[in-house]
Amino acid sequence: YTEGRKQLLGMIVGAMGGRAAEKICFEEITTGAASDIKQATHIARMMVTEWGMSDELGPQSFGNREEHLFLGREVSRSNDISEETARKIDAEVKRIIDESYAKAIDLLTTNRDKLDLLTNILIERESLDGRDVDDLLKHGRLLTAAERNAEDAAKPAVPAPA
Repeated sequence: YTEGRKQLLGMIVGAMGGRAAEKICFEEITTGAASDIKQATHIARMMVTEWGMSDELGPQSFGNREEHLFLGREVSRSNDISEETARKIDAEVKRIIDESYAKAIDLLTTNRDKLDLLTNILIERESLDGRDVDDLLKHGRLLTAAERNAEDAAKPAVPAPA
């Protein structure tokens, strides 16, 4: 399936949210965001090298990379791009990550009250499902089952797919 550039950038901003929250709340960073950072970097690199989504490098693919393995260890890697292009790719990936991190910082700073609310409820309950998060962000509290049922009843019916 396909993802649009805007959707992918949103995914990167979301992935950088954990690191941004650490910085905002604790003025410290930890190793906790490692896999999110790895995922964000992977998406950004794919956008630039595979999907032609870089304004700087344009609609090109830079993905033909061969790795030569010997006894399970990497011995050499050949690449069909120049060192200058590799530097441009690295710079573009860094730009995407840096802008996404800045956007995550801005979003969480602007919505600090919601961040704190979610944090406090998570400390109390240890886990939340999507409906809980939706309730907290829309209403500032968890709804009761009766309130959820009333809210669901008020929504227009969505026709079933044919």
